[in-house]
Parts: sequence; C-alpha cells; structure tokens
Amino acid sequence: MSRRRLTPNPLPRSGAKCMHSMIDAILLCGGAGLRLRSVTGGVPKSMVNVGGRPFLELLLRQLRRHGFRRVILAVGYQQDVIHSYFGERVFDLSIEYSSESSPLGTGGALRNASRLVESDSALVMNGDSYTPADLCCFATDYREAKADVSLVVVRADDWYRSTRIAMCWVLEKNNFRPILGT
Repeated sequence: MSRRRLTPNPLPRSGAKCMHSMIDAILLCGGAGLRLRSVTGGVPKSMVNVGGRPFLELLLRQLRRHGFRRVILAVGYQQDVIHSYFGERVFDLSIEYSSESSPLGTGGALRNASRLVESDSALVMNGDSYTPADLCCFATDYREAKADVSLVVVRADDWYRSTRIAMCWVLEKNNFRPILGT
C-alpha cells in the first residue's frame, strides 16, 4: 500500500463523497485517567472540558464530518456520565455502548465492543486523543487496499513515550485477533 499523507487539505472533502460503504467506529473511553486526576477533576478523560465542550464531543463531530454514521463507545469509568450526556443518538450519529464493569484494558475493551460491530470492519480510536487525519480517506484506502489492518501513525513531540506500537489488533467480521506483537 502506498504511503499517503492523510492530514486534511485546507478544504477537506466530505465524508459522504469519499467513503464507499460505511464502517462502524469504536471509541475507547473507559479509562479512569488516574495520572490526570488533578486536571480531570475525577471525570472520565474523554469528558474533560475543551473549549466549552467535552473532548469526546470533538471526536464525535469529527467522525460525523468524515461520513461515519454509527459509533460504539467502549466505556468503563463513570460510564453513566458519558451515556447521560450523549444518549443513543447525537450529531446524526447512532451511538451504542459497550460497558465494562471492571477495567479490562485496551484489548478487553475492544473484544467487548467487537460484539456490537455491524460492519465488516471498524475504525478504532482512543477517546482521549485527536489526530487531524482524514478518517474518511483512511477508511476508503483501507478498503481499497484490502488490507488486514491499517494504522494512522502521527509524529509526537514527546517521541520518547511513543517509539513503538505494542500490539496491533484486527477486527474483521467479528473475529478479533492479535496480528503483531513486540
């Protein structure tokens, strides 16, 4: 597959125009954010106020702008805060919830959420991180390449904390399996 820059052009194209068929998105929003407790005030990291709204709202609006219609929120810590704020439908997105009663980590949260995926593949994002990638084009490129998995990797200022990928997971047709370990 070719390496293509996925950051948006000054006028990003509409998700409705570039995504051939819709895929579900999974947002990982279950963490307690213990290291950020002094900043978060005890709310889930994805619900921290950024510019007058919860950070998760920015991600949901981004997904909608890029043509997504269905989102699965993998929730854990204070999941009722997230559910009561967003409900079952917001910004013309259908919202499903995958709840964990005790912390399961990234892999466990993905395994739980995979039960709710209706599309043949899914876009997985952290609920506390933003990237300006054109998610619609990313999903389209993934489909056209018939890839097992595709990753958006961004350069980080604190590169010493993000120099490797620990595990890559494939979710296809509700079959959840690790494909790459460190």
